[in-house]
Amino acid sequence: MAEPDHEDFLRLLTAAQPDLRAFVGACVREPAGRDDVVQEVTLVLWRRFADYDRSRPFGAWARGVACLVLKAWWRRARQHQALEPAAIEALTAAWEDPDGSHEEELEALRRCLDEIDGRQRRWLELRYAEGLDCAAVAKRLGGSATAVQRALHRLRERLADCLRRRLAQVGGA
Repeated sequence: MAEPDHEDFLRLLTAAQPDLRAFVGACVREPAGRDDVVQEVTLVLWRRFADYDRSRPFGAWARGVACLVLKAWWRRARQHQALEPAAIEALTAAWEDPDGSHEEELEALRRCLDEIDGRQRRWLELRYAEGLDCAAVAKRLGGSATAVQRALHRLRERLADCLRRRLAQVGGA
């Protein structure tokens, strides 16, 4: 195996890093968790740089690695503060698809989100759109951080199940 080119790696990583951080940030809302995942992804990218196919965009390869790291991170986490693996897959597909050919996945995710309303919808908005932690959501809406955490976990599972069902319908249609 050839020795990786440090300068080439740094140039490619530097160019791709804002997009990579945004992608990971869309999946992990906690700043510390987001930084941990980005750091782990960067380490994997460096270790596997010799495997990188230079005929493909580096950013797409980096997001693919990030998707795998995020799924592993989600499975290891005691408190699931990232999107479910199915949602990570949908986001990855949408991110890779600026021309909109994965509009089905995004539409499925929109419809699944539309099924959630009221207090549960507000929990999701505060947690993921505004980036508040569970304690801050609990303080804003009343209740305990533990109750919010459990409710968000159930909501993420519900969204992942809905997404799988809707995508299976689209795939089977």
